[in-house]
Amino acid sequence: MDFTLTRKTIEAEKQYASEKVQMHLRAEAMVLGAGRDNVDVLLSDCRVRITSVQAQPDRVTCQGEAVCQAAYRVDSQSGARAANASVPVSCAFDMKGVLSGMTAKVFSEDNEVNARYENGHMVFDVYLTLSAVASSLVPVQVITGIQNGEGIEAAYKDIKSVKLAAESEALAVLSQTVSLPAALDARYALMEWATISQLDHQKEPGGIRVSGNVLVETLISTGLTQKPVQLVKYRLPIDRFMEMPEWLTENVQLDASVLSVKTSVNQAVMGEDASLLMEAEIEITASALAEDEVNALTDAFSTGETRVLCDNKTIEICENISRITMNEPFRASVLLKDATKSVSEVCAVKTRASVGEVTTDGKKSQVSGVVNAQVVYVTADGEMMAENQDLPFEIEAACALDPNGRVRVSCVSPEGNALMSDRIEIKCMLLLTSDKRTNKAVSFSEGILEEGENKRKKGVMIVWPQRADTAWTIAKRYLTPVINVENAINANSSNQNPLVLWL
Repeated sequence: MDFTLTRKTIEAEKQYASEKVQMHLRAEAMVLGAGRDNVDVLLSDCRVRITSVQAQPDRVTCQGEAVCQAAYRVDSQSGARAANASVPVSCAFDMKGVLSGMTAKVFSEDNEVNARYENGHMVFDVYLTLSAVASSLVPVQVITGIQNGEGIEAAYKDIKSVKLAAESEALAVLSQTVSLPAALDARYALMEWATISQLDHQKEPGGIRVSGNVLVETLISTGLTQKPVQLVKYRLPIDRFMEMPEWLTENVQLDASVLSVKTSVNQAVMGEDASLLMEAEIEITASALAEDEVNALTDAFSTGETRVLCDNKTIEICENISRITMNEPFRASVLLKDATKSVSEVCAVKTRASVGEVTTDGKKSQVSGVVNAQVVYVTADGEMMAENQDLPFEIEAACALDPNGRVRVSCVSPEGNALMSDRIEIKCMLLLTSDKRTNKAVSFSEGILEEGENKRKKGVMIVWPQRADTAWTIAKRYLTPVINVENAINANSSNQNPLVLWL
């Protein structure tokens, strides 16, 4: 049989994901002038920065840094002080099938720091959970048509493959100077941290324009006895143009991370307002997704004298990559351990969310975990104290999340109020972000083989269709043109009647 096949090549993205790796790191900073006095930690924080990721045969390696900071007091009457330390991060993930040159990323899923005073040093115990993802594009060749194939009946199916077409990275340095009221008597910055929110983009000629906010929170030491520390919040706007070919701007997903944040206080002179200088460096990653669509041959048979068979192959193809975001209000109470110290003023609140479990029933999902709340407050007798507690949370998503995908929860704009003399109410917004990949096994034909003589029946055939029968399955069973079966089905509108086929 003389026929010609037309082919087309599409690309399927194959992803390799690692198991989560938990790490414990230790960093130290000198505490000057502490002596044998009691040192009380007020607030602690850790920011993880992954600086390099490399895909190697059967593994992915990464290097980075964990930057730790803490605010503390030396005795019950002194003001707050600051300690800073950093420790390198290095990890290797065993990932079978990964090759050099593949696209690889490493994510810090959760990081926690516990600060304590020990022999003249502030010791930071850092707990990290890291995961890695590597991906590659696999070329897939499919048959899209049969030329000069007289007597060959063919079935086709639409196949869509969603893939990462390109990635673009850009650095944005944001800075702003704001005034601090003279009545605050601001002295110096103790700690600072930042949270990115409302990240969005718009298409423009030559690329996309990224917008959003970076909420910078700075713990400031003041000269006020009734409020010795104050948390100052300010939003730095993001406005960054990223060059990108126009054909890649249709489906873009954004990610951003805080590389560094610095703040400093210029003290007031002669009763004037002080000023707070804030500077944040963020890295923005724009991932452009593309689709390959093709009408691929899935099955064929011959109604002629020569028998043909399809050489089929089944692979897994990603049909969709989506990002789900939702906000959920959170409210809980921190019960003071020392009930004799009643709350007079809440000075600062820092929260961090950790995801514990993700469950789904196919339609809805439940995300549970804890919110770590650190609170600095002043008691009725003017003593500065701190509480650190884990508060449970649950978020119900109205859609099915991928339990194996990345599910992140971050706290936005936490606030604290003295609810009663022995407890503090914590309020914030929980921002849930989840990446979901929809994979599907698809079968298609790589070639058509000729195998001997067709044994066709001839004459009139009466057929009683079964529940799973279609025009294609019946036509293939009796080696008759599909159009003949479709005509018979149209003539016999009721499924209870038999079909009369002319073979």
